[in-house]
Amino acid sequence: MKVVVLLSGGMDSVAAFYDAMSQHEVVAAISFDYGAKHNHKEIPFAAYHCTKFSVEHRVISLDFVGELFKSDLLKSGGAIPDGHYEEQTMKSTVVPFRNGIMLSIAAGLAAPRFGLVTTALFYGSALALSALVTLAVETLAARR
Repeated sequence: MKVVVLLSGGMDSVAAFYDAMSQHEVVAAISFDYGAKHNHKEIPFAAYHCTKFSVEHRVISLDFVGELFKSDLLKSGGAIPDGHYEEQTMKSTVVPFRNGIMLSIAAGLAAPRFGLVTTALFYGSALALSALVTLAVETLAARR
């Protein structure tokens, strides 16, 4: 199956990328620069892993997230709380519907760019509040 992977460059998404590489034909990977404080550290790792496997890598800017959303995870937000990643201490770092926005953009890109029909597969860490998303896309030919 041909797939497009959402790849932040963080540990979970890189693990999902390698899992997708082992099971599918990865035709592209997409990273989103949405104004998170860690984007400048993670996106270069995403690019590194894509280059290693000659996979097309796109970085899509989502400036509106930092401008319109409130979260301490964003450069426009406050300090990220110290301590264990628990609901009460980390609520302020949630970016509302972040993964849904990214998944929608990836699905929209996959259809016209690669001629693919979309089927979503989600990879995530049980420890993370927000699941990292991998979008798997199936070709029309494979459906026949």
